[in-house]
Amino acid sequence: MVPSYVCNASDSELVDEIVADVREKLYPTGTIGFYSRFLGIENLLRKQSHDIYRLGVWGTPGVGKTTIAQTAFNLMSQDFEAHCFLEDFHVNFEEKGLYKLREEHFIEKLKRTTVLIVLDDVRNPMEAESFLGGYDCFGLASLIIIISRDKQILYQCQVQGFFEVTSLNKKEGLQLFNQFAFPEKEPSDSNLVEVSKKVVEYANGNRAALCSYGRALKERAKPEEMEVEFEKIKRHPPQEIMDVFKSSYDTLTDHERNIFLDIACFFKDEKLDYILRILEGCGFFPHVGVDRLVDRSLLMISENKKVKMHNLIQDVGREIAKTENSHIARMWEPSSIKPLLEDDEPKETEFIEGIFLDTTNINVFVNPNAFENMYNLRLLKIYSSSSEPSQELYLPKGLESLPYELTLLHWEYYPLQSLPQDFDPSHLVEINLPYSQLQYLWTGTKSLGKLKIINLSHSQKLVEVDELSRACSLKEIVLKGCTTLERTPRIDQLKNLELLDLSCCTRIKRTEVIEMIKPLDTGGLREIESGSMVFST
Repeated sequence: MVPSYVCNASDSELVDEIVADVREKLYPTGTIGFYSRFLGIENLLRKQSHDIYRLGVWGTPGVGKTTIAQTAFNLMSQDFEAHCFLEDFHVNFEEKGLYKLREEHFIEKLKRTTVLIVLDDVRNPMEAESFLGGYDCFGLASLIIIISRDKQILYQCQVQGFFEVTSLNKKEGLQLFNQFAFPEKEPSDSNLVEVSKKVVEYANGNRAALCSYGRALKERAKPEEMEVEFEKIKRHPPQEIMDVFKSSYDTLTDHERNIFLDIACFFKDEKLDYILRILEGCGFFPHVGVDRLVDRSLLMISENKKVKMHNLIQDVGREIAKTENSHIARMWEPSSIKPLLEDDEPKETEFIEGIFLDTTNINVFVNPNAFENMYNLRLLKIYSSSSEPSQELYLPKGLESLPYELTLLHWEYYPLQSLPQDFDPSHLVEINLPYSQLQYLWTGTKSLGKLKIINLSHSQKLVEVDELSRACSLKEIVLKGCTTLERTPRIDQLKNLELLDLSCCTRIKRTEVIEMIKPLDTGGLREIESGSMVFST
């Protein structure tokens, strides 16, 4: 036995892997990756006293919660006086009802008996408790395992330990995929192996996906055939995969569904505070909703506070966005957006809520009335994923209107000297128009009560932004590189301001800015470096 103080993290993982391999050889289960995960369950059970112990098992849809729990059940059941495994507990409870289900499994007769009971797919804690007749009616040293996709359900079931079923690693994933894709013999063609690894990478260790993809790609003898078929699968996930994730999606509230779809379609890998700010402006209560999606393993928050979503889940989310309703509300594919913006009479634009258009390698000549009927458009982002955009949007006849409901307006290289005169920006939370041709935002007084961020950096024709003085919620003003800007907005009334970037604004006098921010001294606005013209709290 290697002392723990000698092992570093990688050594410890290697020891666990060796132990798991040896146990699988001695006591084969046929479940790939089982023992390495069962070790985590054993560690939790070691904390069990002689009382009844409730263990919660959760994880991403399709990750193998039921598979791991079933294998553990088969391994441990001989140590208990009685045992039962209820697969699809929620469905059975709904179909059969409480009394019939209890009768089928002799629950009343198991009182005071040392039992192992596994309830798979619990969605309502009251159903679990009523089925068991309470959590404390069984014999000492009983073990109740509750499986759920929702960590909050496990909290409500008052479990004493949480076990998260982790995804398969790459080695395990390839082994499982090969079982289904190449049941006779693992491929020897190096190109075929490389394509298989791509599939495994994409599935991200999800058991259900690896099994499904393996069946779909079974016996594809040529690498190019497998690659083409795999691309089709990514664009249109198999129905069995859709069903796995759709059952989780169907339990979400309307706000949670909107948050999930917006992130899948538009905001994956973005900073958490940015997403919260925009979706709060949409009225979706994202501070609660994002936490609920994390509890359901549909999202992750990274250490640097970015919102992460597995590629597989993103593609399922995008497929739901395309197929859930008879009309499409979220658009991100340039080939679909281009005709929408160019046509004289595009259809069903009133249903569109979000457009994110990557202009790389595409020319679009925008109809001046393109946005006229997009009454529900909340999110508009026109950008280039390339550092050197080769193509762009053209507005040869100008732009007549922008939607009233816009919360996010992000348009890189905006080509006109102002925004449409009749545009009402009262719902805007963020304006992001870097490298624009703007000379001014608009004329007249507009309501900007919700605006928190404005970035007009490198808009080298910009002369003034006086109207920002009335945006009382503003937190950030970025005017970096606006070389023709003649004056800054009056910021002495902007009590929430946390950042003012005037770097490279050659016509702005530093002394005047410093004098202007004096009323904000209590808030801590300071020049971050003498002469930088960047002021922050």
